[in-house]
Amino acid sequence: MDDYDELLLKEKEQHYITSLNPSLNMRNAYITAQERYENQKKLWTYRNSLDLICECGCKIKKTHIARHKKTKKHKNIMIEKKIIELKDLLGCKNLSIKSDDKELI
Repeated sequence: MDDYDELLLKEKEQHYITSLNPSLNMRNAYITAQERYENQKKLWTYRNSLDLICECGCKIKKTHIARHKKTKKHKNIMIEKKIIELKDLLGCKNLSIKSDDKELI
């Protein structure tokens, strides 16, 4: 019974908040299940529409980062970056590395 009374009080408080439009108490006291669902849907859509720049330099969606890191494109770019780093560390400009009949550099 107390939960029901508390729910009614929150609904009534929310009615006053929306009708009076106060400048101090701006937080919602009560939202319906439908409103909560809509808010969560908007939040989920926003979070999943974010674009990220991968460490390889590709622009991808946040939800696709794990799948992208498994692709040949990402792996090849990362290998090339590592080779360039090694060449810079060693100071070699004309170093070529071959792997299985394929020249990497």
